Amino acid sequence: MYEFQTAKFVDACNYNETVKEKIDELNSMNMENASEVALLPKFVSYDLINTELKDITQIPIGIKKSDLTIATYNFLKPFVSIITAKVIDAIVNYTEKIIHQLKILDIETYVFDIENSDKEGKEELKEQYKKFEKEILNNASQKQVVCIVIGVDGFAGIHEKRDADFEKIMVQAKENGNYCFIFADIIKKIKNQEYTAWYKSCVTGSNGIYIGTGVDTQFLLPVSNLKREWSASISDAYGYSIVNGVATPIKLLEIHEEEDDV
Repeated sequence: MYEFQTAKFVDACNYNETVKEKIDELNSMNMENASEVALLPKFVSYDLINTELKDITQIPIGIKKSDLTIATYNFLKPFVSIITAKVIDAIVNYTEKIIHQLKILDIETYVFDIENSDKEGKEELKEQYKKFEKEILNNASQKQVVCIVIGVDGFAGIHEKRDADFEKIMVQAKENGNYCFIFADIIKKIKNQEYTAWYKSCVTGSNGIYIGTGVDTQFLLPVSNLKREWSASISDAYGYSIVNGVATPIKLLEIHEEEDDV
């Protein structure tokens, strides 16, 4: 036989049938099949992660890049969690996904979206806040209550309290034991609150979700396990779950990558 010559193992008209028979024969021998290779999904949908949606201590937030398991976050502890990024649009978009899951669990939520409220909307938020504050002071709710503030720098204009007085409200909510807060805004605006009485009293540790590029250069949510590769530019479809200063890279829930945006 000369180089590059081939031999037919069966007449050409019987190729398909013969190959199929061989496949069936091999399968019948109980040969161990190779395991499927797990891949990071192109889009992390609610359907992909909803099996882990149990309660407020286990809210799915995305898929871990390291082992492709579902990443969850405990919003009950700490008392205050932060959702932040360099741009507000990414924050608003992602925070809506968290709110959606809280509502699925029928958790009582107060959403103060100052960022997307006009003058009339802000007046409505003021009335909503009065109800919220009264509930805290009277310890009227026995249910778990989550307060989400989108646009932290404008929240003072909603609660209309001096810093020391608002601190008392926050401390009372913490003592009640069934309240927790999520503050969502860009890094700079949340850092502006760091020297207020309520922030110093109620925000402890480094806990929250960071979206997109820049986790290595920000100091709002200090990270103790920084890696060199985290300095690379990434899409807002990716981020980090940060718990007590330890960051876990994740692909975020229900966020399209830029090339998939429609």
